[in-house]
Amino acid sequence: MNPMNLKQWAALAGALAISGLACAHPHGGRGGFAQNPTVAQDRSTLKTDFSQLRSDRAAGNAAAVSTDRSKITTDETQLHADQAAVRAAVNNSATVTADRATLASDGSKIEADFAQLRADRAAGNTTAVASDRATLGTDRSTLRSDNKQLTTDIKAVIAQPLR
Repeated sequence: MNPMNLKQWAALAGALAISGLACAHPHGGRGGFAQNPTVAQDRSTLKTDFSQLRSDRAAGNAAAVSTDRSKITTDETQLHADQAAVRAAVNNSATVTADRATLASDGSKIEADFAQLRADRAAGNTTAVASDRATLGTDRSTLRSDNKQLTTDIKAVIAQPLR
């Protein structure tokens, strides 16, 4: 067996275990949370807050700067809370949980395919090796398809407004 293929599969399995869709930079990065309307509104509010802070600083209005900083802190706290709520919604979704279980099953099938392929290669059974490769290709295709479904389901959960 080509060890690179196994490494690539392990990297894919690791990426599937912790989907990048459920992560976002806490200070306005463009993660999967950007698709949530509540989080998008929080980011828009923060953008407006920072713009107001810059204007008040330029005008030399010290009292307003203090108020702006306080508002930014409050709005950042709300953003973090909303991101945590979206993350919890994704993690508690029955559909997403089922999709993740399906991916784990797909991964187990691929591991079994690799084990069978190694055994058939060691036995010198070229007919079985060809069959094992075809089975492995089919199972990899199934894994990719199931991963796309997981991505779609996570996006659907993220797109739901929080309030």
